[in-house]
Amino acid sequence: MILYRLSGAIAIALLCFAGRAVAQTSTSERLGNRFPAGSIDSIAKADAALAAAGAAKARVESDYKAAASVCLGTFLVNDCVEEARHARRTRLAGIEAVEVEANRYKRREHGDRLAAERAKLEAERKANAPSDARAREQNRAAFEKKQEDAKKDAKRAETKSTRGAATRAEGSGDRSSVIAPKRKAPGSDGSQRAKNAAEQTEKVREAVEHRDKLAKRRARKEADRARRAKEQAEKSGAPLLTAPASTATPPR
Repeated sequence: MILYRLSGAIAIALLCFAGRAVAQTSTSERLGNRFPAGSIDSIAKADAALAAAGAAKARVESDYKAAASVCLGTFLVNDCVEEARHARRTRLAGIEAVEVEANRYKRREHGDRLAAERAKLEAERKANAPSDARAREQNRAAFEKKQEDAKKDAKRAETKSTRGAATRAEGSGDRSSVIAPKRKAPGSDGSQRAKNAAEQTEKVREAVEHRDKLAKRRARKEADRARRAKEQAEKSGAPLLTAPASTATPPR
């Protein structure tokens, strides 16, 4: 009589478990039918597949816990639990296949987008190369012209000052005062030239410092851009693709 009751309990547990296994399999099959292999062709569909897979996994775990609880009331507990585990693995395999395809599509789409952006930047760099070269040449020519104009202005001011002193001396009738500036002119000229040279050296130094500051600022921007691109690629799991650094140089 006891054996008969045990056999009946086992049969009931197996029938209950079989019903759950069929429900699990049908749920996994529905997910596979909704997102068959090769059907994910957009980011929106990939996101929908991942969301559905997450919900399906939650149902798998819930059903497994319920099936394992039923097994505790059976005579062959270990065999029953192992069957429940097998059903869970089978169902998760189908769900994970959808997840793998969705994630693969998102990674490929991300890589393609980065490659397109890189190609766009390279095309813009090549298109702007002639104008950038002309701008650098114009800046260099303007800088050299300013230097030359400064030299000419200093020379004209020196000549004007010497002529003014001579004219004032001649107008007063004092010949010694006319002769005196001429005798002091060599020393005076040397002092003025030294002053002009010092001023010109200071201008060149300031220009070089300004150029170096621009170069350092550009280098920091490039480093920050590369760091942000690397962090974004690491978060998304995609290979790092960086835009080529600009080859433009400040005027010398």
